[in-house]
Amino acid sequence: METWEHGKMEVVYCEPATNPPEHYPCDVRFDDAGGIVVNYQDWDGRTEYQGKDLGGGHFEVHCTNRPGHAMLHRARDSRVLIGYWQEGGDRGFSRIQLVGAPRGTNVSIKPSVG
Repeated sequence: METWEHGKMEVVYCEPATNPPEHYPCDVRFDDAGGIVVNYQDWDGRTEYQGKDLGGGHFEVHCTNRPGHAMLHRARDSRVLIGYWQEGGDRGFSRIQLVGAPRGTNVSIKPSVG
């Protein structure tokens, strides 16, 4: 398992397109069975997405506290997850930067450049 605390998430809205980008601190946890949990605090309180790796770093996740789902993608040894999300009538893209050093075992993430 590896846990990344103090990640940085940027959320960009496609619909409604008038919403400005939002930024949230987040925690990301990967388990040894291919699971993922993303936690963050937004305007509506604590939000959690849980899911699994469908293969090759493609994660399908669902929100545990409101109607929402997303696909997140992470290249091997990358410190970035990029994805598409939908919650109710809102849709958009997200980028999560994994910051610092992960806690846990089986960690082989290289430092990011730039």
